[in-house]
Amino acid sequence: MRKFKVILAFGAALVFAGPIRAETRDLWPYFSRNMHEFNMGFVRAVQPNIEEYRRDKIPFVHRSLLNFTRNFSEPTNFVNSTLTADLESMGVSLGRFVINSTVGLLGIFDVASEIGLKRDRRDFGTTLGFWGVPEMGFFEVPIAGPKTTRDAVGWAGDAAMDPWNWVIGFWPAFAIGLVGGLLEFDENYDVIYNFQMNAIDSYASLKSLHLQMRQRRIDEVNSLFFTGRVRPNSWEFDMDMAMDEE
Repeated sequence: MRKFKVILAFGAALVFAGPIRAETRDLWPYFSRNMHEFNMGFVRAVQPNIEEYRRDKIPFVHRSLLNFTRNFSEPTNFVNSTLTADLESMGVSLGRFVINSTVGLLGIFDVASEIGLKRDRRDFGTTLGFWGVPEMGFFEVPIAGPKTTRDAVGWAGDAAMDPWNWVIGFWPAFAIGLVGGLLEFDENYDVIYNFQMNAIDSYASLKSLHLQMRQRRIDEVNSLFFTGRVRPNSWEFDMDMAMDEE
């Protein structure tokens, strides 16, 4: 198995060779900064709605919907774990999906985490980085926020490879993903708001933080692939990490 991994990594490096550590330039600085200002305005505008939702929401319903949408994304995690030949992550994603979809009642309850199968998010942008594809360029888009060219291609790849598109159709899968995105936004709202509102140059700070966190994730996948070290618990965006990076 180790020989197989080395051969796979070597072949991927030959095909996708590129300056991974090269400085990532702004593709459209004027456009991106304007989009950043728009996004900051959006965060400020929805603050009253977020606060109202948090005040009135039923915690069990919120957590159940969040668990359901996260379980819905496990097939994508499994596909990308397969593309990086990460057998352990493949097993975790498959195990989580089977357990939470059955015992957890379609993912409403995260039973898998309770028995030690922690969520390990994977996406095709990370997979491309693992293969050696460079970031190429940075830009910011409305609502979705900061992106690199590699991650934009990765987003399209995830959409194309998502098994749910073939099972329930594109638009139902898109709608569930959108609900999941809104719930994740609520989960991370305080971090996003405090970071963007307190930074001196929030655009430059967000760009630096985004690129470093994405590279950290790719480095983790590379390290797991070559060393087989014990993986960290679920990689999540948190304030401590954000402040450390800045």
